[in-house]
Amino acid sequence: MYKYIYILYKYSLLLLFLASMHSWFTWNVKNHYLGFFVSLISIIFIVLHKNLIIISRKRLTACLLFSIAVMIGLKENINAYLGPIFILFPSLIVFLIKEETILFNILNLITNFFAILLPFSLIGFLVSFFIDLPSFGYIEHPSGVYSTYTNYLLFIKSSFYNFRFSSIFLEPGHLGMICSYILFANKFNFKDWRVIVILICSLFTLSLAAYVLILIGYLFMLFIWGRITISKIIISSILIGGGYLFATSYNNGNNYVNEMVISRLQYDEEKGITGNNRVYGSFEDHFEFFIKSRDLWLGIGSHEYRELMDTERFGGAGWKVFLLVNGLFATVFIFLAYLYLGNNLAFDKKYMYLFLLLLSLSFLQRGYPFWTSWILTYYLGIKTSAK
Repeated sequence: MYKYIYILYKYSLLLLFLASMHSWFTWNVKNHYLGFFVSLISIIFIVLHKNLIIISRKRLTACLLFSIAVMIGLKENINAYLGPIFILFPSLIVFLIKEETILFNILNLITNFFAILLPFSLIGFLVSFFIDLPSFGYIEHPSGVYSTYTNYLLFIKSSFYNFRFSSIFLEPGHLGMICSYILFANKFNFKDWRVIVILICSLFTLSLAAYVLILIGYLFMLFIWGRITISKIIISSILIGGGYLFATSYNNGNNYVNEMVISRLQYDEEKGITGNNRVYGSFEDHFEFFIKSRDLWLGIGSHEYRELMDTERFGGAGWKVFLLVNGLFATVFIFLAYLYLGNNLAFDKKYMYLFLLLLSLSFLQRGYPFWTSWILTYYLGIKTSAK
């Protein structure tokens, strides 16, 4: 029984991980139901495996900081509190696990899932452009913000994203972002076939942010290993320059790599670069008013934000949206939570600080620090050896 509960616990964490990335089969499952289910399994796990749990001031403080950060931004009724709390609770339990082997096994499970799913998903995705594959009908995200998807079970396809690969997830950018974290959590170990597979598949997301995060993450690992040399800088520059010239010149620039990635790096007087399009509509006007108001400290809350999205037709992602919804206090607390967790429990401080920097850079474009997939990849990465 102990063994089966342990297995169920690992796979329930994986389910929560995938749900945070908006996998299609979790779209219509209420957060508080899913969170309660995984929280219940987590409680059963720690009751039956008390010897694997360690209660210490540092670990409890980390749990408290994450809890405060989540609750500060909540302004609705008790039901609105239960969902985020239930979703967060299983991650907090992971903080209390003292056996590195278990943490390594959880990271392995996540890595294995993506390394096995993504190749089959990508092959089906590419074949679907040449062969009319049988589908399981059409699905739509409950938010109503996205277009209709064709569901092929192992992948979904939207006319909005066209040639951008998102596997079973809502957005190609979500997949690319989390893949960059998984690669960094696995220390870019190219002797591991799973790392190579995940890297290759992530390139098909055509996500500019993912490309940048993967490149920066790899450079961070080279720095940790002490392998950054002038020759590697020159070779990398040549490869990047060659890729840029090929993308901009092939078919006179009329190709998807240039249109989806390279052209978004061009300078824009208003945005800085063309690809800096994380908000739309009248968001900037509302944000300017917000930072001068008393709402700055606690945010406007997710309920009011959704109402504004419906009435004002604006939205986006990134740090501005997170700050608007959750407020400055929650933003500071969640950063302190990640910092405290790593500073007190990481094996390699240099690796931890660079992982936190990688997350911070990602936060500028996609502000999702409460996601289980963010929390787990960070913690599992810093709790396993970087050598």
